[in-house]
Amino acid sequence: MDGIGILRGGKKSRCPVIPIRCAMRLSRVGESAWLHAQVAGVKALYQRQLVRGKVYAIDGSGLGDDFRLVALVCVSAPRPIIVAWRLLSGQASEKGQEAAVTRSLIEQVLEVAGPQAISLLLADALYADGPLLAWLKYRQGIDALVSLPEDRLLYQDLQGLASGQLIDWTHHRYVRTIQGHKQVREVEVTAAGELTSWDGFTEKAASYGVADASLWACLIRDVTTEETAAEAPRALVSTRSFADGFAARPRLSSALAH
Repeated sequence: MDGIGILRGGKKSRCPVIPIRCAMRLSRVGESAWLHAQVAGVKALYQRQLVRGKVYAIDGSGLGDDFRLVALVCVSAPRPIIVAWRLLSGQASEKGQEAAVTRSLIEQVLEVAGPQAISLLLADALYADGPLLAWLKYRQGIDALVSLPEDRLLYQDLQGLASGQLIDWTHHRYVRTIQGHKQVREVEVTAAGELTSWDGFTEKAASYGVADASLWACLIRDVTTEETAAEAPRALVSTRSFADGFAARPRLSSALAH
């Protein structure tokens, strides 16, 4: 995703993003002072009951070539609300860092709002991190629904199950609205549970004492046109089970811009 984009009712809007010039000034603020100010701001949001619902999304936005903003957003309220964020410099990434930034954002909210504040975390493929999903599920009691990259073994296993007709595709037709215009879309979905071919997830879960950890995942194929039908199916993976792939699709697509 480019920027923190939120889809509500099919219409895309933007959460306020700090301008680059302001971000450069903020980068001069000491880290401890910055975090102290953030915590105070987050407390005020919850004390005034401005944050409602327990569904959140994690998203990142590049601010030029020098900075990146990572934000935790409550998306179950009438309007999305950024409740915590981190400003990273340069090409800072969480790869190999055990999702330290995402964890700190979640811990910040849980400390202020209580351990039950978040029930479901939505994220795009950038945050498809096995140890993070295990930490969320088995340390914090938070389920996650994340886009699954095509190069993951779990994606390939799911496609293999579908190709071997071990799981069935179902057809769905729905209407979506983008900038006031209604569009009829058609998708085919298939899903499977008790998947264990994500070593990063199962190994981290085992370290938490969970020996039988597994995941639910689905494939979503847009068949509205011949062109979209020829594209590779989109995959979602979750630490909780949904009734089917069509039930999971709007959860993620309504919160995160593509």
